[in-house]
Amino acid sequence: IPSEFRPSHIPKTRPYPVADVLADLLHLAARTLVCNGILVYLLPATPQFIPQTDAPTHPALTLTASAEQAINSRYSRFIITMTKHRPWLPSDADPLHRENTRSKMLPKFTQLQDAIWKERED
Repeated sequence: IPSEFRPSHIPKTRPYPVADVLADLLHLAARTLVCNGILVYLLPATPQFIPQTDAPTHPALTLTASAEQAINSRYSRFIITMTKHRPWLPSDADPLHRENTRSKMLPKFTQLQDAIWKERED
């Protein structure tokens, strides 16, 4: 029996940046949710984060609600609610949508990481 099929096998892991996770989450939701289906997720952020402009986007999903939970003065988390407003289209698979989401979120997570590391140093 190959080692990867043995009960004691622990699969290898690879880094999966949060911005990529979000891009993949939105793409999966846009493909699999029914119209008017709802996606809800938690999003870590800094106090400068404004969901209406800073939350990740997808052409088939609309931001319908958000609420902030302050963790401390340096960071918080938001519950984000998005609704699928139209059917998924083949053009939604364009890698440009994923890259736009990723590039939009990357600076936000860099700010968050900086805030967390600064707190650890204080």
